[in-house]
Amino acid sequence: MALAAIILLTVELFVNWNFRLFIYIFYFYTIISVAFKKKLPVIWEAFAI
Repeated sequence: MALAAIILLTVELFVNWNFRLFIYIFYFYTIISVAFKKKLPVIWEAFAI
């Protein structure tokens, strides 16, 4: 029951605000990484994997 509660709480928090935050961060990071891909190859590969 404890594990299920933790999972539900995590999913709820993720859907409520972390999902939007993640989408925004990923979106802006993608634009920045594309613009400066030569300067951020290691970080980009880390996120891609």
